[in-house]
Amino acid sequence: MSLRETSTGAAPPRKVFGAKDVDARQRRAIFTQVDKNGDGLINIRELIVAVRGDPKLAETLGLPSVVREGDSRNELELFFQNLDTDADRRLTFDEFSRFFSGDAAKEEAQPKVGPEPYTLSPIP
Repeated sequence: MSLRETSTGAAPPRKVFGAKDVDARQRRAIFTQVDKNGDGLINIRELIVAVRGDPKLAETLGLPSVVREGDSRNELELFFQNLDTDADRRLTFDEFSRFFSGDAAKEEAQPKVGPEPYTLSPIP
């Protein structure tokens, strides 16, 4: 199942990979907003907290703002893993920016080669 489909097979009414309506300055601002600890990297927990706390950010990224175990969590994890090109479980600004350039859309259908997909512990 791709990010464009839900468990029922219907396309969600959100943007998909490759949004192009955000300029470089706005990309940096979004990245900084999500990078809560300021280390210059985004981890999955930071992304979850950010989209839960800001529905407009979630909409811009084409992600659900309500993230729970199941489809919404899986969608967010797929989004993250697709951008995490080196599979280090952290997004650099360059990796994050790929979302807006459309490069991620080209790779969405291609399986990643590398470490096994990682699992996350529940977020309180």
